[in-house]
Amino acid sequence: MTASLVATGVLFRNLSAEGAEGSGISAVAAGPDPGEAVQRTFSGPRRTGAGPGTRGASVPVAAGAYVLPGDTYETVVARLAPRAATDSSALLVLYDAAAACAQAPLPGWRGRVSSDPRARIFLDWKERFCQGRVTTVERGVYEASRLAGMIARHPDWSTFDEDHAVPYEIVLDSPNLEDADLISGLLEADAEPWPFAMDLVEGTAYEKKAHVYQHIALEDLRCGETGECGPDGPRTAWLCAINLNAVCKAGQSVADMWRDEFSPDELNIIGEIEQRIVDERLRRQAGLAGHDR
Repeated sequence: MTASLVATGVLFRNLSAEGAEGSGISAVAAGPDPGEAVQRTFSGPRRTGAGPGTRGASVPVAAGAYVLPGDTYETVVARLAPRAATDSSALLVLYDAAAACAQAPLPGWRGRVSSDPRARIFLDWKERFCQGRVTTVERGVYEASRLAGMIARHPDWSTFDEDHAVPYEIVLDSPNLEDADLISGLLEADAEPWPFAMDLVEGTAYEKKAHVYQHIALEDLRCGETGECGPDGPRTAWLCAINLNAVCKAGQSVADMWRDEFSPDELNIIGEIEQRIVDERLRRQAGLAGHDR
């Protein structure tokens, strides 16, 4: 990390956002076979997964979820914009929604999307969700607010350099979704090993994918809180677009995608990592409460 950790994480997510747009926009402009453009855009290590053993995408979301079935960009903004100044999770969801709608599909795309179903599924969803809105300006505003909030929470990160380890522990200290999103992205990119829960895979054939399982555990926790990952949800459409390992189908949830991608043993590993994250957060929070007495 030659730049700050914050800049690294934000850059990673920005590239992901641009790639997701490419699956349904740049790809259609690329030529008669946009499926080939999708393959070129998402040739990097994009991985997602999880399923029956997990807590988030695979179970009903909590009451008061940030995204509800049938939402459009407008309804998400109406619900969450008033909360964005004080709720970083709302800001994260707003950013993702604006990123999805930042460019309009090219006219006539239905006649040009052919070989890769993920482009058609993403664009079908995009038309329903965005309803013609183009949100390039909003995305920039939400991105700047996210960066400012992260620096305010972690002012020491602005001086991180290549000699500093990735601060994975922040996802155990609090359930903040913005922080978890950054760490999840770094895990997905295999930025640096995280020893948490490695005993589950050490010495097995699964060890080399430990960072993938850790990444998915954090993703599933996010799904359970935000409600983005159900059938036709914003996160579902996003992950369908960027995950070449997924078998994308209309009407599926993120949990469905993960069950298709991972074996039962892998799903159990992911579920155990997820439970340990939750338990460790509770343990640390209880310790802090005890010190305050």
